[in-house]
Amino acid sequence: MAVKPSLALYPPEDIPGAAVVNLVTNVPYSVDAISRFSKVPGDYVVSLLSFSLAGTTGISFYVNTDGTFRIIDSQSYACYNLDRDEDVYVSAKTTLALSLFSDAIANNIPIRYLIRVSRPSVIEKILLGVRLSDKDTPLNNKFGLGDMLMSGYVPKRIPLLVVRKQIARTITALADANPQIGETITVPKNRYVVLDELAVDGHEAGVTDNFIVVDRDLNDEYVKLNCFAMPPFITDVLPNIPLSNPMKVGIPALDKISVHLENGSGVTDWRVRYKYSIYVLTIPDKIRWGIALTPSEETIAKNKDLSDKTKAGLV
Repeated sequence: MAVKPSLALYPPEDIPGAAVVNLVTNVPYSVDAISRFSKVPGDYVVSLLSFSLAGTTGISFYVNTDGTFRIIDSQSYACYNLDRDEDVYVSAKTTLALSLFSDAIANNIPIRYLIRVSRPSVIEKILLGVRLSDKDTPLNNKFGLGDMLMSGYVPKRIPLLVVRKQIARTITALADANPQIGETITVPKNRYVVLDELAVDGHEAGVTDNFIVVDRDLNDEYVKLNCFAMPPFITDVLPNIPLSNPMKVGIPALDKISVHLENGSGVTDWRVRYKYSIYVLTIPDKIRWGIALTPSEETIAKNKDLSDKTKAGLV
């Protein structure tokens, strides 16, 4: 399932992908191709944060960005394998393409990745080498952002955490039952929720038609992940088999969020867990995401110059 930057309503969002693919000899396979996501280059920035694939001889993973080819070029057999993510950071202003290449026919190859979609502030644009717009330049001059960046001092936005919770379930279900995992998370007033991580009985179960689906606000199937491509559990003897390391994500919601299993195959004592955090919805958050302010918030924003500071990247 391709990442769609246009659906990232509350950037920055860390959006995962996890798929199982079949490869043809010497024919590149497009895992994800994200292009034309900014009318003006740099209005949005799309960054690859991590990837993971099964260690298989003859298969390579590579990344092209903004006309630069194979900025990442990794033979899978030399990578960590599925139980651990390869942490990277590669940003694109116009095009990000992820591909696999095999020197032989290969079926049921798992691949997962994490992509951040952001709308960079002015100081982030300077850091990434994005050309400043006519609206950005006055903010750079007003706050001395270029000098601030060169000095090594940049204020860091710290979300105001209220609570972090975990849902963990063991599920037995017939094929095509599609059970929901826990209750729908309804976002409290003046708060927002972020889905932080997911963990499932994945790759070592050997089933390729079970998926984790995340619905966010009005976006059904905002994320759909093949469980076979998620971190595997460690082989041991029951009851000593711990569930896998989690897959890190970062999916915000202002209204509701829910997680369910779309199971083509039946499951027995199938384990899944996820964590989510609830944060205060601040005035800078509302400005960042285009949410209307109340009259009292308008007054605070004006008195503290929050509109310009938010756009500049200082709050």
